[in-house]
Amino acid sequence: MKKIILTTEQLNKIAEHVSKESETEVINETISNNGQYEMECDVDLDYYGVTYKGKEIDDIDVLGSVRVGFNIDMESRSWGIKSLYVSVTNGPETLPIVVKYYPNDGDDWEEIELELPINWDSVNEESDESMGYIGIGQVVDVKLSNNEEGEIIVDGVTVTTTSI
Repeated sequence: MKKIILTTEQLNKIAEHVSKESETEVINETISNNGQYEMECDVDLDYYGVTYKGKEIDDIDVLGSVRVGFNIDMESRSWGIKSLYVSVTNGPETLPIVVKYYPNDGDDWEEIELELPINWDSVNEESDESMGYIGIGQVVDVKLSNNEEGEIIVDGVTVTTTSI
């Protein structure tokens, strides 16, 4: 094993660099009273081909972020921890959005606020081992579509998880 000798100035520069690196990525994660983890996540919408009242949509924005609940389950053996599994359990009942659409096929668009119900029982979980921590990603992907009546609905929710 080799030893490295540093001056006080070099050590201070390293400490300053490490503290700056850790400040760049903030993970808004908490543990609730029932032992479940919760994380504040941004929402990325996929609304390609979606219409509102049969009219073209200019843009859809999400009003705020979503708080997603998840569990971390541990599988252990007599020799120690075998693996950790992350599973998404819940989130908000609705997703508030603002739809900007063209009501008269002209250049002027209008805005309308909608609350879209979300079914957290059918969440797609995609594994990503490169996140650097065990938990869920900071972005929730939401796919929107139109139902038979032409209304905008949440067609799918995908959350990235990391387990070991």
